[in-house]
Amino acid sequence: MIEIVLARHGARHRCGDHGVLNERGWLQAAALARALNLRRSTPDTIFSSAHRDAWDTADRIGRQLPQPLTPVTLDCLTPKRGPCTIEDLLAQADANGVDLWGAHCVLVVGHEGRLSDLVVELTGSRERPIPHGGAVAVRGDSLVQLVLGRGTLYYRVPTVDHQEDVLREKVTSKMTVATFLAGFVFTALSAVLLLTRPWPLHRVIAITALTASLALFISAVYIYDQLATPSGFWTDAGRPRPWWRKLYDRRERRLDKRWARLMSQAEGDADHKARRADDHPDFHRPAADGPMYWLMVKTSRWVFTPAVMLAFSGFVALLVGTDDARIWIGGVVALLVGGTYAAFHRPDLGAD
Repeated sequence: MIEIVLARHGARHRCGDHGVLNERGWLQAAALARALNLRRSTPDTIFSSAHRDAWDTADRIGRQLPQPLTPVTLDCLTPKRGPCTIEDLLAQADANGVDLWGAHCVLVVGHEGRLSDLVVELTGSRERPIPHGGAVAVRGDSLVQLVLGRGTLYYRVPTVDHQEDVLREKVTSKMTVATFLAGFVFTALSAVLLLTRPWPLHRVIAITALTASLALFISAVYIYDQLATPSGFWTDAGRPRPWWRKLYDRRERRLDKRWARLMSQAEGDADHKARRADDHPDFHRPAADGPMYWLMVKTSRWVFTPAVMLAFSGFVALLVGTDDARIWIGGVVALLVGGTYAAFHRPDLGAD
């Protein structure tokens, strides 16, 4: 029996194409070492990418083993240094004097999506990407069975059930609704634009609100379309373009600062304070529910719902502009009644 544990480096500060573990990343590495020990996964060998964030993660884990190990750097695990297949890993391990044919447990620390590609090779099936500080363990009767793609996914760290297959249907239905509403708003906007001049204030407000609503509905369609892609393919898009990378990095830095602030407010030793910060809903819920669900909720809250409200605002402006009190009062009352009814019948889904 052989077990290969594929682990992703911890959270980091990005420095160009490389990264340096931040405080959270160091604690994630220590927590991963404890998780492997709890699952009786004691590596015989540790392989790592040459990038500092991965090597430091591997080294932190290696130093917490009963018999400390020093990571062996492999080019195939390092981005931009050639392909990374199971054949490359075996060949480079042999070149470094490491015989994997007699190993019982091997730890591989690297980056996404190279790790996910290795999971596919070892098991013959796609899995969702590995999070920072997370790992996937694959077992086989022998190394030959793993090379043949007949390995079995033994466990994941952290252990979660994101239910992506079920959520994908929900995301698809939301994309359909957003598409329908985008078409409806586009039709209404076109009709308003075709009206003859002059352009009174209420019509200008309606055009502005409907245009913003249309833009948000179209954005929601694209976001939902991306989320509907099976999670096993999420890492296949390649490295983000520089401007997207800057946006993602800025978002990560903002979350890291919030995590550090939560940790500084907690009491106890560093490990206990880190766990308290991880238990905060801003960090616990995305990790437990998964990126698909969490991004679906955020898109509904910050993109889809504002689009609906702007569309309502545009139609209210048109109602008020009719100069007939019966029409605009009746329309506003209808919207208020509908909103109030929905608010009072909002379900309680069981959280205390």
